[in-house]
Amino acid sequence: KEVQSFLSSIYSSDYNTAYGNFSSQLKEVQDQDTFESAIESVKYAGLNSDSKTNWTTNSVSSSTNTGNTKEIGGTIDCSDSKFDALFKLVEQNGSYKLYGYSIKVQ
Repeated sequence: KEVQSFLSSIYSSDYNTAYGNFSSQLKEVQDQDTFESAIESVKYAGLNSDSKTNWTTNSVSSSTNTGNTKEIGGTIDCSDSKFDALFKLVEQNGSYKLYGYSIKVQ
């Protein structure tokens, strides 16, 4: 649900909400302007709200050092293009936040 919320925010160009899904660690290494620029290029390549997700990786782990983590990956199929996607999330203050992501056109 966290990844779908993130993608929905991207599709609607609500970058403030999408960036709000970043963990504090990810915000330290990628500012919002850099994020928006990267996402605009992916949207230009064909990522849109008509896309269908096909998750092949969906795992949850526990760690005493970093908290609970999730990893979700697979493909995002759009009408004109296909993307490989991987999202890594960490639990912070009771909710999962992105600490790493990759969306690449195939």
